[in-house]
Amino acid sequence: MKNIMKQQNEHLLRVDQEEEQRGCNCENIEECPLNGQCLTDNLVYTADVLYRDGEEDVQDTYHGSTAGPFKRRWNEHNSSFRLEYKKKNSMLSKLV
Repeated sequence: MKNIMKQQNEHLLRVDQEEEQRGCNCENIEECPLNGQCLTDNLVYTADVLYRDGEEDVQDTYHGSTAGPFKRRWNEHNSSFRLEYKKKNSMLSKLV
């Protein structure tokens, strides 16, 4: 059991180190939201948002930050756009 746990821990550490060195774990690097650097931590980011308010198109700018990897925050935003119960999770999802 000790050897199995040791091997699993070594594998997980190796995967984390490889991702950290790569900076990206996207299946399709061309679709990476940060051009191959989506695993970067502690970012401040800006999104230009175009939405409809009644009959008027409104352009706005959203500023956000992340303490962990940007990709995790990106995925949280995307799920808040799709899932009704998460639509108030951020100011960006409220705009979208």
